Amino acid sequence: MKQKHLILVPFWIEKVLKRSNLSLTESLNYSKLLGLLSLSDLSAFLKFQNCDNYSITSGENNALLSSWEQSCQNDERVELDSTVVPLSCEDAATAYIKDSFLANQSAKDTVPYRVVDLDREHYGVIIYPGFAEYILTNSNKVAYIEALLELLYKYFEIHEVSELPIFKDYLRSMEDSL
Repeated sequence: MKQKHLILVPFWIEKVLKRSNLSLTESLNYSKLLGLLSLSDLSAFLKFQNCDNYSITSGENNALLSSWEQSCQNDERVELDSTVVPLSCEDAATAYIKDSFLANQSAKDTVPYRVVDLDREHYGVIIYPGFAEYILTNSNKVAYIEALLELLYKYFEIHEVSELPIFKDYLRSMEDSL
């Protein structure tokens, strides 16, 4: 089964892309982002893929890094490997993410995420402020996973989706809500 990889997109990345009249798919293109974002933004975006507060999937998510590695030129690859990746491992990247979300609180009656289809191999979730609190409620977690599964059902057979780790997370969450 061909996989579709999850990319977590912090709201500020979406804002920058919109301001530049670029589609969200360009978040997968390191060369495009390099002219729009600071190294701190890039490293925080990369770190965001594995933040415990925002990712419900277990294990490391390397889909964004893989996509960036495929899309960058030789000289950009050096910068990615020698600067952005190491910066994403530092505590400053985590602090940058927390500060960005604390400074921008969302309305309590809105869903603090949006599931989007990026390309054949990637789907994304734009994460808005308030998501970390939202996902703590089991019924909200179930709704979030259902939104992700809904997109996956468009691409894969039911039995293929049921073999994915996210489906197992869904079953666990459903069991917890009983």
